[in-house]
Amino acid sequence: MAKSCGTTQPGADRFSYRSADALRECLKKALAALAQEGGSSTHPTRLLVMTEPRSIDANEITDKGYMNQRADLERRAILVKKLYAGGGDVIVA
Repeated sequence: MAKSCGTTQPGADRFSYRSADALRECLKKALAALAQEGGSSTHPTRLLVMTEPRSIDANEITDKGYMNQRADLERRAILVKKLYAGGGDVIVA
């Protein structure tokens, strides 16, 4: 996988980027690196950055900390449609 192109601040728990464009470019490079590692059916080709994290209150995360895929897909159906339609905020390798 490609090296991270984000930087962390001392004591920070998240990556920070100079701009949204820098983040998009980094993610594009990561998708391209994944494509080079394996066959066409074994890597993602598109992604969409979610600005709202999964919620345990919306049952998107189970009590044991696992992702509840069905609840996630139902709650974020608009984002799923957007991801498959492409364009706009969707990042493509």
